[in-house]
Amino acid sequence: MILEVIFIKIIKYKKMKNNQYLIEFEDNSLEVYEEVILKSELLLKKEITTKEYDLLLEDNQFWTSYYQALRYIRSRSRSIYEVRGKLNRGGYPSLIVDRCILKLLDQGYLNDQTYASSFFHEQLIITNRGPRKISDELRKRGIQDSIIDEVISSYDNEMQYKKVSKIVSKLIKSNKNKSLSLLQRKIRADLLREGFSKEIIEQVIDEQEFPDDHEIRIREYDKIKKRLSKRYEGYELERKIKEQLMRKGFYL
Repeated sequence: MILEVIFIKIIKYKKMKNNQYLIEFEDNSLEVYEEVILKSELLLKKEITTKEYDLLLEDNQFWTSYYQALRYIRSRSRSIYEVRGKLNRGGYPSLIVDRCILKLLDQGYLNDQTYASSFFHEQLIITNRGPRKISDELRKRGIQDSIIDEVISSYDNEMQYKKVSKIVSKLIKSNKNKSLSLLQRKIRADLLREGFSKEIIEQVIDEQEFPDDHEIRIREYDKIKKRLSKRYEGYELERKIKEQLMRKGFYL
C-alpha cells in the first residue's frame, strides 16, 4: 500500500525580531527560529510535506527550549539539575530536554565542576556557611558527591578555625546582654546550623575571651530594675527581676 504524500503550501515568509521568521501556510502561521529555516532550507521551498512540517515543529521546539535555557543561565550560573528542572517545568518532552542539555554541555554553557567551584568560593565570600552547609546546598542543586568532595576539600580546619573565630567575635559584640552560658549555647547552635565542625567550634570557644559574666549580670539587673520599678515594688519587683534575668541565662 502506497501512502499518499500530503503537501502544505507556503504562502510567504516574514523576518521577525529575536532571530525568528513568521511563516504563513495555507491554513495557519508559525514563528520559526532561523536555525530551523537554515537546516531545512525552507526559504527555497514553496511547499513542504506533512512529515517535514512535523519535523519543523520538533526542531523549533528544541530551539525554543534552548533559548529559554540560555536566558536562564545568563541571569546567573546554573547546574545541570537546575536547567533540566526549568525545562521540565516548561513542559518540554524529555527527548527535547536531553538534546538541549547535551548542546549546552558541548558548548560549555553547562559544567557542574565549574559551577560547584564558583558556588563554593562565592559562599566563602558572602556567607558564614561552613563546609557541611555548603555541601548540602550543592547537593540540593544536583551536584554529584564526587565533585562536592573535591571542591569542599579545600575548606580545611585552618580555614574553618579562622572563619569561626571571626563569627564568634562578632556574636560576642552583638550579644552583650546575654549571660555566658546563654551566649555560648547560641554560638554553638548558630555555628552547628551553619555546618561547621563541632570540634572546631569547641576549640574556638575554649580559646575565646568572653566578657565577665558577673559584670553583665549586675548591669542587666540594674537595667531591668529601673524599668520594672515603675510598676512593681518589694518582693514582687525582685521576683519579676529574677524571672527576666533567668530568661537571659542568669541564675541567682
